[in-house]
Amino acid sequence: MSARGRRVRALAALAGLCALAGGAPVGASTGLDGPVALVATPSVVWVASAGNSSLDAFSVARVAALTAIAARPANALAHPVALALVGGRLWVAERASGVLSEFDGARGRLLRTVRLTRWGVRGPTALGAAGRLLWVADASGTLVALDVADGRVVHVVRATRANGLAAPRALLVVRGDLWVLDEGSSSITVLDARTGRLVRVVRGTAARLSAPVDLAASGARVYVTDAGSSSLSVLDARTGRLVRVVAGPADRLDSPWGVTTSRGRVYVTDASGDALTVLDARTGRLVRVLRGPAYHLDDPVAVCVAGPWVWVLNGAGNSLSVIGSRRLRLERLLG
Repeated sequence: MSARGRRVRALAALAGLCALAGGAPVGASTGLDGPVALVATPSVVWVASAGNSSLDAFSVARVAALTAIAARPANALAHPVALALVGGRLWVAERASGVLSEFDGARGRLLRTVRLTRWGVRGPTALGAAGRLLWVADASGTLVALDVADGRVVHVVRATRANGLAAPRALLVVRGDLWVLDEGSSSITVLDARTGRLVRVVRGTAARLSAPVDLAASGARVYVTDAGSSSLSVLDARTGRLVRVVAGPADRLDSPWGVTTSRGRVYVTDASGDALTVLDARTGRLVRVLRGPAYHLDDPVAVCVAGPWVWVLNGAGNSLSVIGSRRLRLERLLG
């Protein structure tokens, strides 16, 4: 990994330490400041910023800022770290206190907060939606499943040697299974998303992972970015077996970070290379690498597709590069 790639990881670790020390002050201003996560409904793209403890919403139709929510004692946004959508509701995990906040996904109205500390969740790192269940990963390796209808915790999975859980970083539900990307063990734990039962563990050696960051799925394939080996591992969603590794020089994957899939394409952000790599989801072949001043990519850490646009979150640039998915040209820079 390049020196700049290591800097990105160091900044992420520093953000976690700041959260444990209290995070940004309550009532801090909104606007993108140290953005860490994004998620999209058909009409709204939501972004969580750790630097000023806020949420920002952007209109998909108008490609413009819509609303912003600053931290308040009632909404527990001291340090938002992860986002998820369940039935049109936006769930936000707060890093320092283990509190989840539920908002109306269209307007951003606070609906309730749920505290998970009694189940050992004190440092949430990721969220994953599975029907009416919301799975929450804790930095210690604990996973809990929350029934969003009544707020009850219905499953608790503790870290064991058998399940390979140590420090979960990302969650993804694929074909009824919960895929848990574990940064601590550089492996992937697959659970039944409905019951929490262990299905399999995909070890890092088998999947060619050394410092995995994010994962996404398309059809029967799961794509895992690995900053340690500067590559993208493609796994079979049914068996967990390695299908291929994308790591050619032309793909420009110096520090692959965020990943998403849409309409037969895979979009991978290269945090240290300030680039977005576009691949064919079926073959893994390179479609195009987007980089340079025209795209305003600055430590891109996350990506999603909403409407006809690819939304790239720039961690150091405190901005969103909105790129047309058809012609792959920059439409607008927001932030």
